[in-house]
Amino acid sequence: MEYETAVRQVTEAETRRRIARTILEALPDWFGIRESREEYINASGTWTFFAAYRQGSPAGFLCLKETGKATAELAVMGVLSEYHRQGIGRALFEAAREEAVRRGYRFLQVKTVAMGYYETYDRTNRFYQSMGFQEFEVFPELWDRANPCQVYVMGLEEKQKSVSLTERQNIVSIPSKKEIDDYCGRVKAGEIALRYEKRYVEFDEDGSYLGQWRLYYEDPEGAMDFLDRVLLGCDAMLKMREYKDAADILDQVCRLEWTAKAEKEEETDFTIVTACRNRLLSMTQAEISRDWTTAVVESREWNGRELAKKLLELLNEPVCEDWKPVELLGRKIPPDTFSQMICLLEEEIGEELAELENMYSEKEWIYPNWRLKKDIDRKQELIAGIRSKCMLPEEKKADNVSVLAACWKQIKDQLTRLSYEPYIDDQLEIDEVWEICEALIKRGGLEQEDWQLRRRILKELVENDYYDYYSCYDPLHDLVEHFCTEPWEYLELADMMESCGYEWRKAADLYLKYGREDKYVDILEVHLEKDSKTYVDLMNYYRKQKMEDEARHVAEQCLEKCKDELTDIFIFLLTDAERNGQAERFQKYYNSAKRRRSVDMGRLEEALRKETE
Repeated sequence: MEYETAVRQVTEAETRRRIARTILEALPDWFGIRESREEYINASGTWTFFAAYRQGSPAGFLCLKETGKATAELAVMGVLSEYHRQGIGRALFEAAREEAVRRGYRFLQVKTVAMGYYETYDRTNRFYQSMGFQEFEVFPELWDRANPCQVYVMGLEEKQKSVSLTERQNIVSIPSKKEIDDYCGRVKAGEIALRYEKRYVEFDEDGSYLGQWRLYYEDPEGAMDFLDRVLLGCDAMLKMREYKDAADILDQVCRLEWTAKAEKEEETDFTIVTACRNRLLSMTQAEISRDWTTAVVESREWNGRELAKKLLELLNEPVCEDWKPVELLGRKIPPDTFSQMICLLEEEIGEELAELENMYSEKEWIYPNWRLKKDIDRKQELIAGIRSKCMLPEEKKADNVSVLAACWKQIKDQLTRLSYEPYIDDQLEIDEVWEICEALIKRGGLEQEDWQLRRRILKELVENDYYDYYSCYDPLHDLVEHFCTEPWEYLELADMMESCGYEWRKAADLYLKYGREDKYVDILEVHLEKDSKTYVDLMNYYRKQKMEDEARHVAEQCLEKCKDELTDIFIFLLTDAERNGQAERFQKYYNSAKRRRSVDMGRLEEALRKETE
């Protein structure tokens, strides 16, 4: 079974670090040096961060950082080994490249170990080269002689240069305009047809009983191969910002209908939707509809009503049946576009209701009757979605409706549906939760919602671990990051986290940040068990407060009870003994450090050397 890759930008620092740790620790061939890996993990919380998800779980990530006014760098990137060569790295790179272009950078750079030293890094080099990076320079001793640093660069302005369709043909392998026109003409004339065979399928790919007839298609004339080149070419044109030409081409090909023929069977219609469902194209239906709407929106200057009419026209096209207006958030569109869409939809619903009343029959089932009802239901769902996810808070004030309350109800509906699932496996409801949360964050103004509402939602999310058991932790945790602004709000959140038990460390950090140092110390002291990190945090707090005796006591306790990472503990105890002229104590701790496998002696020796300088 194939699964779609969802690439999302992650904004919450701890979520970034958690994903980075999960991925990098699973890639020892690339990130086997612990100190370097920890540096990447810690820094990932401060960089622009993209995560790729498969079946609701992180499969890879990429961090983008600024290295100059005109240059951004792919600072670190990792994809779990089981997902290599499945397009995840490319999807992450495309998201990062688009963000770099959006921010106005002119160049991208990336560093890796030069070719010819390690097979794993040779594959990495070939990946960057396939993305379009060019070799810039090798620095033999930037890292060390065994790992010469290869720097790759890419110009971002090259793809913005305006070129004709004929010139562009060589860049993206798109057929010429004449070839596309001829192809469309032949399809409309019925000169290009596919073939199909009807087969009875007893079991599906998973071994479950199916018992259905299915159509299997053949493409002897290469119609789908040609269409594939056109669609991929349009996708590349959008990255080059050639929106008008791409919109014109997509308007032509996305509306085409082919004929499929079979021996002793009737002819049947075949559309792009059929091709996508039978995996005859490289792009998914969602990707094609996204490209088409993007090209149309960006192709010219619109007023709100014109754009609303055009978008509703596209929504009636089968290929765009699953497209959602929330995807327009963040784009430069007229401010009244969404309200105009609602007005037009309400006008259409009114006309269809009148038509439905005229044709209604209590005695017999009428197909147009059913079709109209289905169309009205879809339009009403669109209106509800636009109002809850797309309209700004000031547009809602007249109705006195809480955007957060409406969206939280939708999230709860999705979570309720997930609760009926026997197992969680990339359900559509998870994507819907992501979309609602991202829409709320993009719109902003969450901190202006009623505190009692925010507090109720916070309490439920914290107590349920952000519904992690439904694979919704990341979107809901990102949402919560935008709920609080005032110190007292953060302190109430800390109280909730402390009471639930498993978020005590985050609660402690909030107490420390917002002035409740007594609560910070209390929490750490309660959780002094066998985890050295808690001891280190408490020791460092006492040191900042000039409470050396307390810091020393905590460090000595840690040596007795912990067996994990103890380097920071020994650095403090040794430097403390040296400052106080306690040679015997110093030697005792130094000998103990050498016997412990969990101590990084290189880092310890470096710290002692700096102390004596």
